[in-house]
Amino acid sequence: RIEDAKHRANNYPNHLPTNSTSYHLVRTRLKILSSENKNSLLKDFSSRLKLGNYQNKEATRYGYALALQANKKHTQALIQTRLLLKKNPQRIAYNILKAQIETDARLYPDAIKTFQKLLTIYPGNNTINLYYAKTLLKAGKIKLAYQILQTQISPATTIPELYRLLAETQAKLNKPANSHQSLAEHYYLLGQTHDAIKQLEISLKIPKIDFYLTSRLEARLKEFKNELHQLSSN
Repeated sequence: RIEDAKHRANNYPNHLPTNSTSYHLVRTRLKILSSENKNSLLKDFSSRLKLGNYQNKEATRYGYALALQANKKHTQALIQTRLLLKKNPQRIAYNILKAQIETDARLYPDAIKTFQKLLTIYPGNNTINLYYAKTLLKAGKIKLAYQILQTQISPATTIPELYRLLAETQAKLNKPANSHQSLAEHYYLLGQTHDAIKQLEISLKIPKIDFYLTSRLEARLKEFKNELHQLSSN
């Protein structure tokens, strides 16, 4: 989840005003996810919210909701999140948090409805669909998760986590060669080209894969090896 938060933070403009709510929300989320003492954070955010000791009240309430979620206090976390949504019903971060809490509480139908409603406002949004697919996988809706992820993958995709999730989904759908292919793309986007090559080599050893998939795997393997060769020559 820390990588997810970093990805979302990188989507903001480079010069995001330090007094903006978006800036404080990103900082708060990273603080929660990187902390090893979730209980201490819960007490801290609760105290700051009660005493009014904060720079941004909305971001502090968001941190309190995240801390409640991290401590598995789902009912209280949903209460705080609904307060945030009452003030800003279309903010993506609050809707995703609501759906994540519902997912953690195994309220899968509620979480799915939250994502579907959000996607009517922001259709095709990569971040929303990423979290939506995670919820679908946990809910056991593998085929739907697969369909969602396929719509998000293109040659221009730069989010490693999308490929990792796709690989997980393909493995569950008994598509091992495709799964290793997706893992190769995941590693490649992380800059781990050697690992990407290993995944493609594993994929090519799987019996009974069709000619077209074999051709794609071999072509991609050649690209990766050529790239490594060029790097080693410089």
